[in-house]
Amino acid sequence: MLNLTVLIILVQILIGFMLIFFHLYKNKIGIFEIFKQKKIRFKLIEHPITMIVGFLIFILFYQKLYQNHQITHTVLFLFFLSVLFFLIRFPFNLI
Repeated sequence: MLNLTVLIILVQILIGFMLIFFHLYKNKIGIFEIFKQKKIRFKLIEHPITMIVGFLIFILFYQKLYQNHQITHTVLFLFFLSVLFFLIRFPFNLI
């Protein structure tokens, strides 16, 4: 069962995908041009996709915790994996 928090995260993921595809379509950027340039690849591909994967893993964590009502090894693993995904591609150079 999805609650409001998970629904909001899914809407954010959908908006993120729409922004990526709109930006690529608007600027007529080819996928091969993106992969050749490191900064653009990080900005348009690596960062958003990794954050989306982190959100999806967080949703799995939240659902497992909500179903079991206790913290198990699987729940902890999913939580730390989602946090790791967030930290891997967080733009620390902007801080």
